[in-house]
Amino acid sequence: MLTTILATLLSLQTVPQNLYKLDYVQNGLNEGTVRLTIEPQNGFKWGSEYNAVLVLQNNKHVALSKRRFTAAAGDFSQEGRNGFVDIPFKLNVDKDQIIEGTINFLICNETTCVPQRNVKVRIEIINITGC
Repeated sequence: MLTTILATLLSLQTVPQNLYKLDYVQNGLNEGTVRLTIEPQNGFKWGSEYNAVLVLQNNKHVALSKRRFTAAAGDFSQEGRNGFVDIPFKLNVDKDQIIEGTINFLICNETTCVPQRNVKVRIEIINITGC
């Protein structure tokens, strides 16, 4: 009986799945920015009070102005319920490239905030030479 009650209470407190969606848009041809957007879902919004951190791995074919972006440094912004970060880049080769990394951020609804830790990020930068 006690086990059933505890299981029921835990299920009532369960945070819904699909709390966010990551999306990105490349601005510029072979040099410009990639805007990484965190789109909270299911009534959640970007938790701007948290020091979000994005760390990108090195890719020798993509020059990045930096590989660590933080909310504390002013790298993240909020637009509506979404958070975003602009990542300046320059391709050093004439083919598409992938940059990968991890991001930590917070999303909140009316009753709770849920930290998202070590979320994998994979961004494809499209080479547009010859168009």
